[in-house]
Amino acid sequence: MVAQLVQYGEWLMPAPVLIAIAWVRFNSPPTNRSGTTFLMFSVGLMLYCLLIVVLWFLVIITVGQGSIGFDKLNLTLGKANPQTQGELAQYAPLVAALLMVAATHFSWIRRMDSAARAFCITLAAIPREAERLALELAQFADFQPTTDRLREKVRKAINETIGPQALNFEADGSLAARFTRAVGIYWLFIGPTSSGTPIEFANGNGKAAYTRIMQLSEAKAEGAAARYEELMQAGRAYFATPHPSKELQEALNHSINEITQLTCNLIARYVLYSNATKSKRLRRLSTMGFDASGAIWSFGADQWVTTIFAVIVLSAGMMAFMPGMLRFTGGEILMISIPFGLSIGAAVIAAVWVGQRFLEQHDTETSSDPPTAELTAAALIVAGFSAALRIATPLVPSLIQGSETALPDALAVFAER
Repeated sequence: MVAQLVQYGEWLMPAPVLIAIAWVRFNSPPTNRSGTTFLMFSVGLMLYCLLIVVLWFLVIITVGQGSIGFDKLNLTLGKANPQTQGELAQYAPLVAALLMVAATHFSWIRRMDSAARAFCITLAAIPREAERLALELAQFADFQPTTDRLREKVRKAINETIGPQALNFEADGSLAARFTRAVGIYWLFIGPTSSGTPIEFANGNGKAAYTRIMQLSEAKAEGAAARYEELMQAGRAYFATPHPSKELQEALNHSINEITQLTCNLIARYVLYSNATKSKRLRRLSTMGFDASGAIWSFGADQWVTTIFAVIVLSAGMMAFMPGMLRFTGGEILMISIPFGLSIGAAVIAAVWVGQRFLEQHDTETSSDPPTAELTAAALIVAGFSAALRIATPLVPSLIQGSETALPDALAVFAER
């Protein structure tokens, strides 16, 4: 029993270490997360982890049988001893993991690692999500200051610099309303940094995320502050003239679009950095003053993990205590309940994703028909994922033990169930 635990431990101990290393590398710099959606980031990370696992197995084979392997120790140990070779070979997974970690100190290895991460990002089709969200906030989302302090700050900045003719909090599409909106968005997010006033839309982790984004985007924040001065000059020239020319109007429109786009880009990165799911991002934007009327019910990572654990515990309890199922041992119960819980989790995620897409399409009135094709695709993906789990659960331990009939046995168990 102890020998089996040691044998399993040689494989299981390096795995979480390599996964943690993959997470740190793939998420470096931290803005990598803020430029993607949560799903695409997870897909890219999974592909990167698979590359590391494949490389790990190749290093294990090299250590076990290659030119730098344990078999070359015969030169120092004398005549080959099968028992000694077997004892050394069981440490190959640990040695391979240590070699992979140590190899990262070489510059050419780091270049290969960067190329692998870039390949996984491209393969996962990760877009510049922050730029898309920034465009939506800058051009389409309504904005109103949510606090009296921010509203008063905007009123004071416009009245003292230009005059009341440039102040309009109503979303009526006028140039004064767009000018007031641009000033409000600036003083919401960038103004507190330049003036030293506290931010009003975050606390705790939100403030830490805000500080992080502003540090990473220091040059962009300084550029936005410079554009704000140009905006106020353009506003002063336009609103102080009884009959402004077309050139003054175009200059003011350009300054409004520029400062709004720069500020909304930083806001988008802050929101994407803080929240992974769409509904949570919309709620955060709503607390900042942006219209989030399109927010739908969320089913995030917390609810998903809770569902999986609840299904695993419920199924394990039923198998452990219900009459007729007492023939199962503790290990067999876990081997059945864990894949079942993961399968249910995949089915729930697929159902929520299809449901949310249907609601979004229905809101935009593009189509009210059920998404039959997406439901079919989701069902096939979940079925394939469940089948892979059912086959892999008995297959992996058999492969570790070196069974020659591991795959046929796993397929037979799957067909029986």
